[in-house]
Amino acid sequence: MQLEIDNLQDMIFEWIPYNQFYKVKKTGRNDIATIYSAIWKNGPLHYNYSKNELIRKSNKKITLKCLHNSRSTINEFINKDNIIFKTYGISQNPDTGNYIIVLQDKYYKEYGKSYCKQCIGKYTDIENKWCKPCQINYLKNNFKYWTSKNRKIDDFIQEIQLKINDWDDLIFEWIPYNQFNDINEIYKSSYFTIYSAIWEDGPLCYDNKMELKRVSEKKVTLKCLHYNIYNLQNIINKFLDKVNTYAGNSKIYGMSQNPYTKDYIMILQENYCTEYGQISNFKKIFMDWTNGNEQINDFIQKMQLKINSWNDTVFEWIPYSKFNDVKEIGESTVYSAIWKGGPLYYDHNSKKWIRKSDKNVILKCLITGEFLNVVKAYLADEDRIILKIYGISQNPETKEYIVVFHRNKMIYERYAKKLFTYWLYNLPTNEKVIDFIQQMQLKVNYHYDVVFEWVPYNQFNYIKEIRKGNFSSVYSAIWEDGLLYFDDNKKEWTRKSNTEVTLKYLYNSKNNINEFLDKVRTHLANIYNRNIQVYGVSQNPNTNDYIIILQSEYSRRYCEKCLKKYANIAYKWCKPCQISCLEKNFKNWTSSNKQIDNFIQKMQLNINNWNDTIIEWIPYSKFNDVKEISKIGRSSVYLATWKGGPLYYDYKNGNEWIRKSDKKVVLKYLKSKELEFLNVVKAYTTYKNGIILKVYGISRNKKDYIIVFQLIDIHERYVFYNLPTNEKVIDFIQQMQLKVNYHYDVVFEWIPYNQFNDIEEVGEGGFSTVYSAIWKDGPLYFDDNKMEWIRKINKKVALKCLHNSQNINEKFLNEAKEYSIDSLNILRIHGISQNPNTKNYIMVLQYAEGGDFNKWINRNYESFDWTNKIKVLNNIINGLKEIHQKRKVHHDLHTRNILFLFRSTSDIVEYTRISDMGLCGEVDNIDEEKIYGVMPYVAPEVLRGKLYTQAADIYSFGMVMYFIATGRQPFADRAHDELLALDICEEVRPKLNELEAPKFYIELMKRCWDSNPNNRPNAAEISDQLRFWKNVDFECAENYRKSNLSKRKPLIIHPQAVYTSRILNPYTKILSKNYNSNCSDCAIVD
Repeated sequence: MQLEIDNLQDMIFEWIPYNQFYKVKKTGRNDIATIYSAIWKNGPLHYNYSKNELIRKSNKKITLKCLHNSRSTINEFINKDNIIFKTYGISQNPDTGNYIIVLQDKYYKEYGKSYCKQCIGKYTDIENKWCKPCQINYLKNNFKYWTSKNRKIDDFIQEIQLKINDWDDLIFEWIPYNQFNDINEIYKSSYFTIYSAIWEDGPLCYDNKMELKRVSEKKVTLKCLHYNIYNLQNIINKFLDKVNTYAGNSKIYGMSQNPYTKDYIMILQENYCTEYGQISNFKKIFMDWTNGNEQINDFIQKMQLKINSWNDTVFEWIPYSKFNDVKEIGESTVYSAIWKGGPLYYDHNSKKWIRKSDKNVILKCLITGEFLNVVKAYLADEDRIILKIYGISQNPETKEYIVVFHRNKMIYERYAKKLFTYWLYNLPTNEKVIDFIQQMQLKVNYHYDVVFEWVPYNQFNYIKEIRKGNFSSVYSAIWEDGLLYFDDNKKEWTRKSNTEVTLKYLYNSKNNINEFLDKVRTHLANIYNRNIQVYGVSQNPNTNDYIIILQSEYSRRYCEKCLKKYANIAYKWCKPCQISCLEKNFKNWTSSNKQIDNFIQKMQLNINNWNDTIIEWIPYSKFNDVKEISKIGRSSVYLATWKGGPLYYDYKNGNEWIRKSDKKVVLKYLKSKELEFLNVVKAYTTYKNGIILKVYGISRNKKDYIIVFQLIDIHERYVFYNLPTNEKVIDFIQQMQLKVNYHYDVVFEWIPYNQFNDIEEVGEGGFSTVYSAIWKDGPLYFDDNKMEWIRKINKKVALKCLHNSQNINEKFLNEAKEYSIDSLNILRIHGISQNPNTKNYIMVLQYAEGGDFNKWINRNYESFDWTNKIKVLNNIINGLKEIHQKRKVHHDLHTRNILFLFRSTSDIVEYTRISDMGLCGEVDNIDEEKIYGVMPYVAPEVLRGKLYTQAADIYSFGMVMYFIATGRQPFADRAHDELLALDICEEVRPKLNELEAPKFYIELMKRCWDSNPNNRPNAAEISDQLRFWKNVDFECAENYRKSNLSKRKPLIIHPQAVYTSRILNPYTKILSKNYNSNCSDCAIVD
């Protein structure tokens, strides 16, 4: 779990000792688990951005979820919780042995209102406190109490019951026939009979007490299906198919069977019965009319049988003789009329459908063979259409079919006065424009439709220019009368005065009407059904230019070129237009390599925002003042000035891409093939969340491909100023700073010595002296809120002054790079300084208040129990694992290079650090034959002169395990001389009492210090093994530790035992380099 964290804000999952909890109070319990509220003393880990480190939030309120009998089922226990809330970790009750999930306090607070008290799972419906799993369990447990006496039907009912999804879903049941009273026939056909009835017990309902209860004496509908009883299996299949169609829309309570006729019955809601009562009425009406066209008769009958509510319009066949005062209104196909009988409507008093006589209607004659399709189109969106349809008729003389509309003011004025003249005035003189407006207005069918108008120019006030182009200008304005809209309350069209609008003036449009109208159509096609509307057209009387009238939001949200919505409205950035611009430019450049061209084109087309960097092919000739600043392996780094400069989006002037000339950049040369090179570029351009290094593009000098980076602010400000005079150190610092790619990276600096105050010596080693000091300006860190690098002033740091370092060498500086590994388990390095008096160089490091392991354990010996020992061991191996994963070697792991940032055991988990990676030797030494270290911690093969390896680090870790288990230094009772070196090579190891540590611990320790490096486990293997260690496994060792605390005597260390790093060659001259796993050749060299 801990190794799965991806972000700084991720919660760190931990093992939390039970004694960390106090004020433990029980808040809920069931058969599965018990819930407690509690306070966690130390509290959870969280990342402190100001300190750039993990700290604890003490006395944290939390919830403990204890699953009963989980001791023997740990895997099931871990999977029990669905991690709805953030999980801090796992604990264990030492009395019951039950494991505990440690959750946010939010779980406790939300438990009462969000969590089911039966299963402790989250309610499926929190508002109604409905738990689907518990509901399903209830129904399952109830299966044994009922049966239809038919296995297939029982299975079907059970399946339907288990499909419930909501608290108010009907519970589908088998209902005995004797439950029904007052059975009355309502409707009968050859296939089925409909009855009304009273269900005595009634259906199951979820009540206000959040329980399933029955609603007795419930009115229901019984639908008996008539099938041939001689084929029972076929009957059941057909019946269940029919039931399935009802079950899908939740109208059905269940099933039953008439014991006398054996007919199966569906039990439906009461309103189903009412619907069939109305159908009976309509069936009687069907007998009273016919138009002689079977297709139209069927269509009308279908429409009538679709009614679902009392206020639905009843669609009818209306004989033409029922119309009086038929008058043409504007078009030869549209008439007004009086319908003598009038339409049907439902009278609530009489509970019957009656007619409203002498109703004004509109008759629309349709001369088309697709008559019914046109009618269906009108009816398709009946809920929102403003043209209500009463039915169909036919002129007996012309044989034309007629659609009969409700007559409202809108439709009457539209056809009677041709151009809605009650709101259209001062029409344009151009016939094409008039025809276009007429066409647009005749498309108004719905109350939400925008009425397209001709608006006189004098209707616009407060006209202000927004932007001007080569072909058009855009202005804002106030439309005095305002746009037309349909008032749903008044049921009429009215105007919204003083409407804010956008006016788009098209230059020279008076001379090209067709082009102007095409522009209007384009706007309508792109915008009409979106948030921005087109209100109409106008004309400037001074220039005679035509104007498109748009919603006010248009100028702010929509691109002038493509009419699509801006991807970024604030900066008026249109992604399609920008991509189109880049695509058009593809032909103007090439790298002469198809793979690289394709990659750059793909990257350009991936831009998503106005401030994205445009990756380009940059010819090498565009660079001036190219200067090499570092060389690492196959790559070299240069500073340069890019003459043309990168593209950036100028949102202030014209919303276009322009270049920022003479831009300082970093050139990284890579001596690699195209594919390998592109993989490196992809790595830089893919991980954008935390990355601060921008890639401008790719270039090439002769055979070498080049990545062109932005020279970011941190490099410009701190790479080139206050640098030392030593060229090697300058190059080293520049290389370190150019490794800063992410906001959480440590910025390595040259720090002038006069920046340090309160310098005090804290310890001396074989090759250095360590001081504490206050760094006045303090280190750089990236402020995520301000999005810039700032300093943390008066920071306490450690100064490691390196003896005789005036002539510092490249080997030592390269080894110092190991400190740049960013890890919670490795001590951070802030930079380098130099003492102006001694000229010795200084490593400026994170300060460890708790000191090294030797000092820390002397202060905390009594409280350093096995729980904390395991935590420290975990931290050390995780730090070592990170070093090894980066293919590095520590070289000098021992207890003085393990530091504690704080003094007590309460901060032990997150504040243990490894220090001194690769810095154990003389600074000016270039002799590869010299052996450095603390003899008991140095692997036998290294003592014999072999190179230091990761396996040698594991040997050192084995000795650290010994120190942690015993509290004693290995070989503290012996002189650290050539005899000890020889004994180490002859497999002599420090001894310990078997009661001091568990057997599995001792076995792992011995594997780590095995004489044969190939037999030692690697860091990842050790880390995996430590993860499974639990406190309960160390009970015996912990009891032994506690019982011997009072017997502990001051440690006596041999006067020639040395636990600081030093040169060991004087003690290894007698050892042979030859070595095998049995150490059989450990001969003394004469």
